[in-house]
Amino acid sequence: EIALEGAVIRLTDEVPAKPFSTVIDRLDITVKQFSLPGSKPATVELSAHSAAGESLRHSGEFTLQPLAASGDLQAAGVAPARYLPHYVSMFAGELEKGSLAASAKYSLVTQADGQPEFQISDAAATLSDLAVRLHGDKRPVITVESLGAAKTSIDLAQREVRVGEVSSKNARFAVVRGKDGSINLTRLAQPARPAAAGAAKPAEEPATGDSSTDKPFS
Repeated sequence: EIALEGAVIRLTDEVPAKPFSTVIDRLDITVKQFSLPGSKPATVELSAHSAAGESLRHSGEFTLQPLAASGDLQAAGVAPARYLPHYVSMFAGELEKGSLAASAKYSLVTQADGQPEFQISDAAATLSDLAVRLHGDKRPVITVESLGAAKTSIDLAQREVRVGEVSSKNARFAVVRGKDGSINLTRLAQPARPAAAGAAKPAEEPATGDSSTDKPFS
């Protein structure tokens, strides 16, 4: 048996425009029945808790020869607003609140040709108490008491996604059409990023000075 209890991890990601940081204040991992060369299944239990109140649990087994793994994952108390720095390039709104819970089964199998085959089954996710506000607005434009998807499966080898059920409860949208004909909700889409340095610049307008006084290039 291999056990790790009460570990603390501080994570910082400086890639986003606004750096992201979090603290996993407790990480427990237990591995049982592990032996080399790893042809017999070993079990692994993992639980993690963040300082923000998020939790992650895993229960499964794996082998090294051949490489294979399967198990169950559960996450709860995840606040999407905390991870805004990672998707701010695609979303221009502000998440006032919201909590995400998710669960799934996974399977990783190595085929005879050495190619891995990864599948997710019986996946479910529920987003609760969501409120989305546009920059500069005082009231949310989207509020949802509960939004969920269940009985979802993903097969990467087949590039296939199936969603069995989708449900929502008390979803409200404040749609406003402005005088210019635009819809306020379209502002949730992030505008195009400025051109990268070194990109071609638009042609400059010709000079309007008196040609008689302008000196030609020598």
